[in-house]
Amino acid sequence: MNSTYWIAEDWIEFNEVLHEEGQGLFTSKREAERMLRKLCASGVIQTVCFHDGVAEFIPSKEWKRADFDTTLVYLNTKDLSRQWLELQNKPLPEAGKQPRIRAHLAEMFPNGVPDPAHCRL
Repeated sequence: MNSTYWIAEDWIEFNEVLHEEGQGLFTSKREAERMLRKLCASGVIQTVCFHDGVAEFIPSKEWKRADFDTTLVYLNTKDLSRQWLELQNKPLPEAGKQPRIRAHLAEMFPNGVPDPAHCRL
């Protein structure tokens, strides 16, 4: 199979997604990139990198590196479409620190925050 055909049919460049689709869903390009990287890191979107005409699948753990370069990285269009539709149907996330603090507390205390009277200081 010709790799150019493969790209054209099933794959879209990472940075192109940010310019085309990310602007409508998020308040900034930075927020769109953060969410897209998070989706790739979770493994729900298949990703490949092309070097010298050869496609190499990117393991989801690579996306967790802060210095991961998205040049020549392509995303599976079917996976991306499915995830983008899900994001569009969800309410926009709250802004600020409180949602992050709530999420962190929920992780720390899955059964609810303990009563301060029962906590050691």
